[in-house]
Amino acid sequence: NSLDEEYYNSLYASMDAHPSENEMWFDEPPIPEADLYPYPQEFHLSEKETKSQLRIEWSDRYKQALDLMYGSRTADGKELPKDLPAALELLAQESDSGNVLATYDLGKLYHIMSDENYDLSPLSEQNYIEALDGFEKLSNKQLPSWQHSYLCYRVGKMYDRGLGTVQDYKAAREYYEKAGENRFAYFSLGNMYKFGSGVEVDMTMAVSYYEKALACKGDMPFASFNIGQAYELGQGVKADEQKAAKYYAQALAGFTAIYEKSHEDSISYRLGTMYLKGKGTDVDLKKAEKYLLESADNGNNQAQYQLGKLRLAQDRIDEAEQLFIKSAEKGNVYSAFSLGRIYMTEEKRDDSKAEQFLKQYLAGSDDELGIGEYALGKLYLSQDRIDEAEQLFIKSAEKGNVYSA
Repeated sequence: NSLDEEYYNSLYASMDAHPSENEMWFDEPPIPEADLYPYPQEFHLSEKETKSQLRIEWSDRYKQALDLMYGSRTADGKELPKDLPAALELLAQESDSGNVLATYDLGKLYHIMSDENYDLSPLSEQNYIEALDGFEKLSNKQLPSWQHSYLCYRVGKMYDRGLGTVQDYKAAREYYEKAGENRFAYFSLGNMYKFGSGVEVDMTMAVSYYEKALACKGDMPFASFNIGQAYELGQGVKADEQKAAKYYAQALAGFTAIYEKSHEDSISYRLGTMYLKGKGTDVDLKKAEKYLLESADNGNNQAQYQLGKLRLAQDRIDEAEQLFIKSAEKGNVYSAFSLGRIYMTEEKRDDSKAEQFLKQYLAGSDDELGIGEYALGKLYLSQDRIDEAEQLFIKSAEKGNVYSA
């Protein structure tokens, strides 16, 4: 349970924000409903450029590519299954025509399609680099305020996550602040204070930014979720179960509305964990499994970790192992810890793998609870590596782990 809480508090939303269909952005003047185009019109870097004629455009082809990339649902409720090769073809066409949004999503799609047999990470990185360059060039042009704000958010997110560039929290923060009244940027600034990304952890500031995100036009369920968590845990605000339940329910409704249009992996992941943990709803393992499976199939390593844990609870050890392996390969240290424990069991005993994955956990985690050191110490003790075990138990006990003591 302590590990769950440590993991739960470390989550960082990966949402790639797109405008909703009927939403007017920021300070745009009202437009008669009959004339309202559901997505922002394209804009160009210059009249003379071709691929080089950079733009962002929510074109029909781009929207169709996203439907194929994640799966979606039509207005009459019909499910449209995902088709990654078809999505790849459409995104490539859009990217070649200069649509920077498509270039970014190509990077994400190549990442999703990578596996142990086909490492597409070089193609993923190449497209992220091109996308970042395009977003930055467009953001430096004289544009309507909502377009400039949106582009600053997207550039900030790429620096924040280290996509197409070295991770740079200072640059990310500067771009988020340039975005102005932008709920996605406010939410991201809140996360920087929540997780100490380039700043000191300050939950009061984090909650303040989340509240600013909710005050902007349009839904922001990620901010509602994080405020709910703050009230649940008493972080930056006084603990209040009723307020926590209210914000969680608001988040659940918001995520569900987004999911009705697109099965993007971060949305299905959030829905899965909320049903799994009973946040804003009763615990519903059937729904949790459905959403987590969708997200895991779309390459979300957090969903793979949570689904792996669910499979463990169901004694489906082989399935759990494969999910944890996929997640750990993408850098999820909690999946690595789970694999280390699996390979210490009688059924799956493999000391070499157990040591490998426990070391991966320790290398990528602060291990504030000393659980990784304790587990590795137990492994070494079983191998009569007494001196090494002793040092690990000492370190773990110093962190308050009574089992090591």
